[in-house]
Amino acid sequence: MFSTGCGDLDLRIGGFSRGINLIYGACATGKTTLGMMASNFFASKGKKVFYIDSENGFNMDRFKQISNGKVYDSLIVFKVHSLEEQFKLLEKLPLKCDLLVLDSLGYYYREELKMNYLLANTLVKKYFNILKKFSVNSCVLVLNQVYCDINNNVVKCVGGNFVMENCNSKYFLSKNPRKLIFDNKSLEFEINDKGIYFF
Repeated sequence: MFSTGCGDLDLRIGGFSRGINLIYGACATGKTTLGMMASNFFASKGKKVFYIDSENGFNMDRFKQISNGKVYDSLIVFKVHSLEEQFKLLEKLPLKCDLLVLDSLGYYYREELKMNYLLANTLVKKYFNILKKFSVNSCVLVLNQVYCDINNNVVKCVGGNFVMENCNSKYFLSKNPRKLIFDNKSLEFEINDKGIYFF
């Protein structure tokens, strides 16, 4: 198990699992904050962190709030601008890191689906083959968006069954009220200057 970077959460769920950890939810539910907290924890221990930011959500001022003003050489943030660019970066990165955060999978996937459905799904399948290689020795966090299945009136992860089946642990974040749902546990939390606090 790996620390989430949040002591309250570690006590309740035991940390992130080996394999691929999926954190999904609507906009502003705390996904990026959890990714930053984990990144801060790993980097503060001198561990190498790769943070792939496709939503331009990694804000250094916000990170400094979480890290008490510290910036780490071992934290490398990559900005990408398409699903293909995201894939090519992932393909080139060395497998030698301690934490890999993909924030998020769904942003450019949704765009690519509209233009080339086949390419979008082909790239995501290749993505997960690479992510599985990273997960052998690294903590892997995949942050993802959701959509509403209007036929069944349920919220689902972007990428559907394929993404869910290829992730070892799944954490769903809801906004009203703020909850993290994992393995039949429902944990209430709030977001503050220091990150996320669980009740």
